[in-house]
Amino acid sequence: MLKSSHLANPSLPEPERWMLVTQRFIGDDTTSIRHAAPRTWDYLQHHGMRLDRRLSSIYKRRPQFSIFGVGEYSFAPWKVATSAFYKRLDFRVVGPMAGKPVVFDDTCYFMACRSQEEAECLAQLLNSRPAREFYNSLVFWDAKRPVTIEILRQLNLAAVARQLGMGEVLVRRLATEQPRLFATF
Repeated sequence: MLKSSHLANPSLPEPERWMLVTQRFIGDDTTSIRHAAPRTWDYLQHHGMRLDRRLSSIYKRRPQFSIFGVGEYSFAPWKVATSAFYKRLDFRVVGPMAGKPVVFDDTCYFMACRSQEEAECLAQLLNSRPAREFYNSLVFWDAKRPVTIEILRQLNLAAVARQLGMGEVLVRRLATEQPRLFATF
């Protein structure tokens, strides 16, 4: 699991934290872990009382050991991620680590990508001068959480690609796929 501070580090360190991903989608039953991964189930049972004390309303009336911010996008092998807290937008390409897709804490936003090539292309667009100028016109850098999902979703990636002369095939693809980018967690 990576945090905002990891994304702000120029060398993008190996994760220091690992997370048990107990569901593929929000609300999935977690009891199947008992048979699929008995040692994991034992671990969860051992820490169950502590996990049950999580205060967020997200966990109320959900299966025990539920997590939030999980969906198909969580398991994409490549992602383009940025911090919500740092005072500079920097979109980073993040690939699998130790053979597993990387997950992020709730201080990061990301786009799920199917390939390294797609991730690098999106990062190039998002870090381009037109994209930075657009975002800088909307972000209030003095805010506690200056970057929001609402701001990130306002950029028209197809228009940026067109402005940068990146080819009509890419422009059409971005225009079609833009709604899936920056999924809500």
